[in-house]
Formats: sequence, structure tokens, C-alpha cells
Amino acid sequence: MFRYNVYIDIIKIDIEGVEYEVIDSLTDEDLIKSDRYLIEYHLAKVKNIKRIIERFNSLGYIITNLEDPNFDKID
Repeated sequence: MFRYNVYIDIIKIDIEGVEYEVIDSLTDEDLIKSDRYLIEYHLAKVKNIKRIIERFNSLGYIITNLEDPNFDKID
């Protein structure tokens, strides 16, 4: 499959609980093609949230949550 070298300013993910599977299916190379992500998440899957936070942090992203400033400290 041919892949374009693209840069994306912002990606919004709001897919009713499937966000974890979609993010997991992307390579790090795919994820770093965007500076920012807006992700609606579902707390029912706290273990998945922690994994996603760790992954984005490892890629150099800063995690911000406007509704919960302690979002990146989920236990």
C-alpha cells in the first residue's frame, strides 16, 4: 500500500469506546504525524487509559485534560 508523507495538525477521536483499539492499531510512526490529539475517552477502561497516556508520553506528547487536571495521574 502506498503511504503519503503527510503532516496533520490535529486529530479528533470520538468513537464511543473504540478509541483504544484504534490507537493501539496505529504505529508510533503514524501517531507522530500529528502535533495534537483530541480524544474523548471512557473511564470504564482505566487500564487502557493508563496505557494510552504512557504511550503518548513516550512519544513526547504532553497530556492535558480540561475537565480533570489530574487525568495523567489515574491509578
